Amino acid sequence: MSLKKPEKFDLKVLANLLLEDLEGNWRYILAFINVVLWTRDEEKVLRLLSEPDISDPKIKAICASLAEWLAAKKGISIPEWAQKIGPSPEASIFCLMKPVVLL
Repeated sequence: MSLKKPEKFDLKVLANLLLEDLEGNWRYILAFINVVLWTRDEEKVLRLLSEPDISDPKIKAICASLAEWLAAKKGISIPEWAQKIGPSPEASIFCLMKPVVLL
């Protein structure tokens, strides 16, 4: 499956993609991680990790955990909004495994 990265790709865009179709668009999380990890400017990273304007608690928790992890990985302070978000009310499991073919 080929992903078309949006022209502007921040956490707000990612949240909307996940809100639209979590099962189909979860791979955008990997693309977002790549964008943040390759961004050198700390201010730009903080802008990429801005709080998404969504109310879905599951998507909000996914975004907050990404923001916390990426900020720690980049050695910058965790965004204040992400620290206030609790755990997701429902577990999300994303798996990159190939299907097993039994002969």
